[in-house]
Order: sequence, then structure tokens, then C-alpha cells
Amino acid sequence: HGGPEGSPEGKVAPETHKAHMEHKLNDNMNQTMAHGAADNNGLPRPSWYTKEWPKDCQYNSPGCTLEDLESSSHPSELHREILRRNERWHEMIAPGVQSMRMSFLQANDEDLMEIIEVLKGNEAVTELDLTYNHIKDKGVQALVAALAAGAAPNLAELRIYKNEFGELGKTMLTQGLPVFRKKLRIRWQEPDYMGAAAPAMAVPGP
Repeated sequence: HGGPEGSPEGKVAPETHKAHMEHKLNDNMNQTMAHGAADNNGLPRPSWYTKEWPKDCQYNSPGCTLEDLESSSHPSELHREILRRNERWHEMIAPGVQSMRMSFLQANDEDLMEIIEVLKGNEAVTELDLTYNHIKDKGVQALVAALAAGAAPNLAELRIYKNEFGELGKTMLTQGLPVFRKKLRIRWQEPDYMGAAAPAMAVPGP
């Protein structure tokens, strides 16, 4: 291979070759991390994550969106007050509550930040139901980061389906969070209640 024995291109010392490879790898990594990559350049997802995962946007495929993550908040102070005065909201964020059932509260990312504060150092809560609200990618990212950092250490089940997060939020819940919270059951998709009950609904043949 290469030129004749003894010519410069014919023999590359293994160390030089290794250095070249490492340099190329570093270049590729820097490029990918800075700009994101279409489908992560076809490479398998790395097994490591950072707490502020996803960092930059190298996990978002195809390509890379540099806009801020989709976020939801209250249209007015009045809307915020309505939720804050809700009796169930107060019951659920009270100390010692094991099952925080926050579904159908019209809660959004803004409210989720308050819920996250309640989760920090909270050893009582074992179940968190955030279904049927307005949580977007930004809220999911904040929740995943908090749980990954050890908030609500005894949480066994998180239900978060029927919200407004997109592919990025889904990826954080299915690939990011399980790395840190292996025992946590994460329900990000609505259970298929009909599927098990209705096997007879087969499509008729031609």
C-alpha cells in the first residue's frame, strides 16, 4: 500500500497515525457539537449525557434548530392567579404529599418551574401526574434536568402524556432521563386502553 518501501508516504509511524486519528476525531466532535448534525452523522448516540442535556443541539436530528426551545406561559397575570388559587394546586404542592396529581390544571412551563422547586429535596413524593396540561419542550428540559440532578429521589412514576412537547421533549424523556433515573417509570405516551380490549376490530379481508 502507498509508495515503495522506505518512501515517506509508504510508512507512517503508528504514533503519528494515532495522533492524526485523534485530531480528526476531535475536529469532528467539535464540529458536530457546535452546529448539530443531520441525524448525528449516522453515529450511534453517545452513552454519556450532561445535566443540561441536550447541550447545544447535537441530539436534535435532522439538522439543528438554534432557536430557543418551545416554551409556554400564562397570557396574563389573571390566568396565573386562577391556577394559583386553585384548591387542588395548593393541596398537591403541600409538604408530605406522595401522589402529586396535577392533571387538567391548565398548567404550563411557568407553573412547572414552581412544581420543580417543590420536588427539590422532596423525599415524600413517589408519583407525579402532569398529564393533560400545556407543558412544552422547555418545561420538559427543566424537569429532566432537575430529576437527573436528584430532585424527588423516591419518585417511582412520572406521567406526562397529553402535553405540548415535541420530538426534542420526547427524546429527553425517552433517552436522557432514563440514563439518570433507571428505576423511574416514565409515561410519556397515552396508554392504549382500546388496544387490549378490542382485538376483534380486525380489518376485514378483500
